[in-house]
Amino acid sequence: MNHIKECPVCKKIISTDEDMVVCPKCGAPYHRECYKRIGHCMFEDLHETGKPYNYNDKSYDEPDNSINEKQCPRCLSKNTESSLFCSHCGYPLVQDKNNDYPFQGSINGIPFIFNPLESINLNEKINDISVKDISNFVGLNSFYYITEFKRIHNRKKRRFNFCAFLFSGAWFVYRKMYKIGTILTILLLSLIIASTFIKFNYTKNIVSDLLYASGINSSSNISPDNINVFMEHFNNLEINKKILLFAPTAISIINFIIMIISGIIANKVYFKDCITKIKKLKYMCENNKEEYNNKLKEIGGINSQATLFIAICYIIVEYLPRFLIQ
Repeated sequence: MNHIKECPVCKKIISTDEDMVVCPKCGAPYHRECYKRIGHCMFEDLHETGKPYNYNDKSYDEPDNSINEKQCPRCLSKNTESSLFCSHCGYPLVQDKNNDYPFQGSINGIPFIFNPLESINLNEKINDISVKDISNFVGLNSFYYITEFKRIHNRKKRRFNFCAFLFSGAWFVYRKMYKIGTILTILLLSLIIASTFIKFNYTKNIVSDLLYASGINSSSNISPDNINVFMEHFNNLEINKKILLFAPTAISIINFIIMIISGIIANKVYFKDCITKIKKLKYMCENNKEEYNNKLKEIGGINSQATLFIAICYIIVEYLPRFLIQ
């Protein structure tokens, strides 16, 4: 029995009497079933060089120079450590204790288990952009956002984003939407500063004066008479003092409304931002696939450093006055 080179997918020798296919661009041989499994040539990134497949050419070997890589159990391709499914064949990269491979992850911190191969095809296009490109651009938690983008594009529906609700401006900056993230951050920080300033410089004094005039203090028991006197003094307050008295509460309500709106619009805004940036990159790197793939990860992904800085600013603005103003 004659033998030829090994299949790049299963790493087993292909005998001449086995059913096989050959890549028409580089000549790489595959078992037919192996090729069907991955759906493309494993060396498509090297096709642009024009070199034919050479079994002894190490440039056709999959890179193995990082301990922080995941190897796909299906097509044996290398993926980054944070990958949730294979960038070549879409196979889930999170393994359960029974050695099965249902997709396990979380949507904004809520755990779930399902099989992404039932609904995700890396060659599928969303608004003329392949799922693979979107996955490379989004990076962390890409499966959630891909399914959400499909929902937005196909059904005009979107889920509420609890991360954007809780962290508002910081979440947008985290996802590198700097314009809207900066606007929301400045707005929310300004509201917090205004509320803190009014609370410690006006509201606190107004409430103290009302309590003193009503005969209410920390050591006295509150009686119906005290309450009636308190309400009488409150009704006699000047309108500007009443506004200052309720201003912190009004600002808190405005803050909460902004958080609600952020949670509602976040996924749709992110979808439009991703599609716009990816299309721009495709135009700029039209003739350079390697640069295009690098730019996807460079311009996309997350910015944890800027988010940490914003979080520190929130903490300082929110809590520092409580220590300085007594």
